[in-house]
Parts: sequence; C-alpha cells; structure tokens
Amino acid sequence: MIKPILATLLLVSTARGQAITASVVFPDNSGYTNLRTRYGARGDGRTDDTDAFRAAVQDNVRSLYLPKGVYLISDSVILGGKRWILQGQSRSETIIRLKDHAPGFDNPDQPKPVLSTFALFMDPKANMGQAFRNALFDLTIDVGQGNPGAVGLHFLNNNQGTVRNVTIRSSDPQRRGKAGLALVTNWPGPALFDQVRIEGFDIGIWSTISQYSLVFDRVELIGQRHLGIENLNQTLTIRRLRSRNAVPALRTSGSGAVVTLIDSTLEGGDPRTDAVLIGDGAAVVALRLQTQGYRAAIRHIDDGNLRTIPGPRVDQFSTHPIQPAALNAWPSPLARIEDAPVGDLPPLDDWADVTAYGAQPVQGDIVEDAAPAIQRAIDSGKRVVYFPAATYAIQTPIRVRHRVERLIGMESRIRGLTGAAPVWIIEDGAAPVVVFERFEGDYASTSTRFFEHASRRPLVLRQLMNSGYRNTVPGGTVFLDDVTGVNWDFDGQTVWARQLNPEAKGATDFNLRAANSRLWLLGVKTEGPKTVLHATDSRVELWGGFFYASRGTEPGAPAFDLTNSEFVGGWVNHLGGSYQPQVRHRFGQTTEELWLHVDFTDPEALPLVRRRTLGLQTLEEARIHQRDASSLSRFRHGSYGVRIPWYARPSDP
Repeated sequence: MIKPILATLLLVSTARGQAITASVVFPDNSGYTNLRTRYGARGDGRTDDTDAFRAAVQDNVRSLYLPKGVYLISDSVILGGKRWILQGQSRSETIIRLKDHAPGFDNPDQPKPVLSTFALFMDPKANMGQAFRNALFDLTIDVGQGNPGAVGLHFLNNNQGTVRNVTIRSSDPQRRGKAGLALVTNWPGPALFDQVRIEGFDIGIWSTISQYSLVFDRVELIGQRHLGIENLNQTLTIRRLRSRNAVPALRTSGSGAVVTLIDSTLEGGDPRTDAVLIGDGAAVVALRLQTQGYRAAIRHIDDGNLRTIPGPRVDQFSTHPIQPAALNAWPSPLARIEDAPVGDLPPLDDWADVTAYGAQPVQGDIVEDAAPAIQRAIDSGKRVVYFPAATYAIQTPIRVRHRVERLIGMESRIRGLTGAAPVWIIEDGAAPVVVFERFEGDYASTSTRFFEHASRRPLVLRQLMNSGYRNTVPGGTVFLDDVTGVNWDFDGQTVWARQLNPEAKGATDFNLRAANSRLWLLGVKTEGPKTVLHATDSRVELWGGFFYASRGTEPGAPAFDLTNSEFVGGWVNHLGGSYQPQVRHRFGQTTEELWLHVDFTDPEALPLVRRRTLGLQTLEEARIHQRDASSLSRFRHGSYGVRIPWYARPSDP
C-alpha cells in the first residue's frame, strides 16, 4: 500500500463552473520533502515560517512539498539557482504570505521579492544561463498589506521550467506592490507560464531582459495599478490572456522586443487610454484580439508616427509587413487549437512504485538495468507508474501498454543506455492517452532517442528534459508542454507544442523534422548551429521563435528548410549567428530563399533579401542596403539580430 503525503484527491469548481484540482498528493517516498513534517513549518497564518523555508534551502532540498495552509514569512525566500521545485497541495489553500508592513518591502523604487528562484535580483552582474528546471505548481503567493515594494515572484529559469496553476496577489486595500511576476535578471527563459492569475500590483508581469523568450498561456491579469504587462526587448509569446484592467494591458518597447498576442481578451479599459501600447522599434503581432472599454485596441508609435487600431476586435495586426512582401496573410493562422488532454490524478491505490517491483537506482559505479522492473510496474494494471526521485539506468526498451496512462518521474533522471534503440515504446493500450512528466535525461545517457510512438494514441510529454522522438505509426497526436531535447522526427503526425527547446549541436543531431505532418508551435527556442526545422509536405505554424546561434550557423544552413509545405509564423534570430538564408523553400524545381542576416564585419553590406531559382537558373535576386529606409530595413535590429514577426508561405507559389 502506498502511503500518501497527505489526503486524497479532491475536486472543486471555479466560479465559471470549470473543475480544478483542489488537492495534489504524492506518495511519501516520491522524493518531495514536506515542509511541515521535515522542517516544522506551521502553516497556520500566525507563526513565522521563514526559518523553515531557509532550513530547507540550506539543506539543498530541491523538491519541496507544501501542504494546505498559510505560510507566513517576514523576509524573502530565495531558492537558489536550478532544479528548485515548489509543489503546493492546493492553489487556493496553499498560501505563502508576506507579513503586513514587512521591513524592506516598503519602497517600490527598491523592489524586493517575496519568493525568488535566484539570489541576484536585478543585479547587472548576474549572468545565469544554467537555471534549468525551476518550477512552481498549485499554490498562491500573497504579498500582504502595506508592502508597496514587494515583488510576488522573481523567476529565473533556462531551457525547461514551468509556473502552472499559481496565483500571485496583493491583499493591500489599494492593491499595492511593485510587480506580481518579475523577469528582470539575466537571463530568463525559455519558460512556460500556464494558468497563472495575478491580482493587483503596479505591474502584473514585469519583463526587462532580452533573452531567451517566454511563453504565456491562460494567464489572468486583474486590477493592476499602472500596467498589466511591461516588456522591454524580450520575446513574449502570449495566448489566451484575459486582462480585466482600466490601465493598459500591455506596453512593449525596445528594438529587441517581439510580442505575439493570440486569442486574448482585454476588458474593463478606461476610455482615456489604449489596451496595447507599442513603443518605437518594438514588434507586435496580434491575432483574434478582443478589447472592451478602451479608447483604442492598439496604439503604435513607429518612427515618431502615431498609428491607432480601433477595437473592439482586431483579427490580424502586425507592426511589420508580412514576408515575403508579395503575399498577403495566407495561409491564415489556425483558430482551433487543442490542449493536452491531461486529467486529474487517480487515487494513490492505482499507482505503481517502480522500486516496489525491483527497480534499483544508480548508486555510484553500481548500475543495474531497471527496465525489467519498470516493465513489471507498467504491466501491473495500475494507471499511474511513478519513480521515486533518483537516477535509473535503462538498458533495454520499455513498452508502455495496458492500463497505464501516466508516468511521473518525480524529477528523476533516466540514464538511457539503449544505444540506437528507444528507451520508451508507446504501444496500443486501454488508456486513451499516455502522459510522461517530470523526467530529466541523465548526462551519461547513450540512447539516441527516448521515445518511439508506435500507436495512434495521443502522447503528452510535459516538464521534460529528454531527447529524441520518432513515430512508427502515422496518424497520431503529440502534445509537448515545456520540453527540452533534440532529434524530434514526426511523420504523418499532428503536433501541438508550447515552449519547446531543441538544442541540436552534435554531428548527427537535428532539431525538428516533419513529413506529411501538421505542427503548431507556440514558443520555440533553439541553441546551436543547426537548421531549426526541416519540413516536407507539411503544414507548420510557429509563433515566438527565438534562435540563439551565438557561435554561428552551419554554412548555408537556413533556419527553415521547407519543401512543398505551408508555413506561417514569426521569429527572432538572435545575435551574430545569423541564418543565411532565413528560409529556403522548394516548390518542385523552384527554390525561393529569404535572406535577412546581420553581418557585424560589414554593417554597410547586408545585400541579399530574396532569391528565386529554377534548377541552376536564377530567376530573381532582390538586394537592399542595410541602411535603406525601406520597410525591409525594419527587420534588422542592431546587436539583437533579425526579427521576422510574420512570415507566411503557401505550399504552392
């Protein structure tokens, strides 16, 4: 029998009638440490629990579980760097609350975080790009009353990290507080913020750093005093934002800023101001935007010229002309998008512990194949298979079948030692969907891919750092939520992704490859010299790409290598590693290339914009001077590289 950390799973309903999880419960051997039972936190709303949090941090407890309660603190809780995860039992009933009128939180000009995943808050000397896998789940942060300098959450994360099902609020009668969510220290992102609600504060979301892109979905902003979102130079990809504010919902500025705003509702506006404010040099794409109450939906200052877009509905808007310039917006972006079908956790008596079936974690030089034991756990008939936090070596492929619907790593590492064979083979089974979550690939892995999808059953991969996917059965669906890895190979699949971070660097590695597939990608950050996407006979939509090739790209490698494929989306090619060309698209015997690159050795050059060839014959070459005042010069933006906020191309020219 599995002993739970706390009570069983419960369900409640929101005001909108939508069921949400009220209690998240893990087995007591999951690897998550209970702040109450281990460190004596009271969670009674009266006792100061600051020391309990600090003791856990001092002991390097990276996975911390907070049962229901109000955890009163009197100073910042700083988690420290990477792989720090706070898991609450209940979003509405697990509350970290700052004491009223807490010392040090009284000055909005000298803000201070209540909870921080990195010690150097707004320090210009900070240079953190290794803050992997930080996350917060199912809790509330309350900055209390009389703390106008408080920041609810200072979040720093790289590659893979999530804030999901979290409320950040000010209980002050005037809703004072500097910011709910601060992304203000080098270098935040990529990361996924999903189902986050921010109530009050001067600024709801405060973003000031240019790298490395951030994805927001199902975010609510309520009752901000000055701005819903303040963005400077960052790449923000936002879907289903719901803002209920009299003040502007978004202000973005800076020559590096690229914001994509999709399927969002901005309501409650003051008729004396506008919903979206775009400063000179910033790039914005808005799709299916709904506003209410504001003077205008969008106010755009472009090279000193004012442009306003009226509401209440904006179907399509871009600060920059669509590319290629000869086309209109066809093919249009998808209006119907699927969410990952992840349900509530089954009761703990339907969970199988892999160690109870004989799986032995790696212990120093002692490496045993855990695959047979894991296979027994999968074949046990339980719906959930979990891995008490450790490193597990897998030397033979494991078949995911029968009733199992969820494999939960509990932040375990998988050392794949299967060589060219996959680690996991997803077969047909009784469960309608299979979910993998909270795993990380071990650095000593030799497996070239982790997942082989041998079924049409939907597969959900979320909160993972694992490499390699291919399907052997076409016609399936894959959901990727906050995933890092390389060698993603789709053939005849439908793919829905939010915050995907492939970083192909090895000689035989690649980022994304698709044939006869449909891909919808919300936020893709890459690192390394490889082509971002190879697509053949496919339909691809990618918004919020951030391609970081700081050490250059492979000679002649485009960002997008397309063959007879439809493509729509937008991206940033950051720093000096500019893809040349940005897009290569083959239509039968005709090839079209879009060239927009940054050459720091000769800032006067940048000549080539578009090339079309038929076999060896050149049909067209369009060139432009870098300092030409034409619209194309707007796509290059100094040291930030190249921005292409909106590119669209049908499969047939």
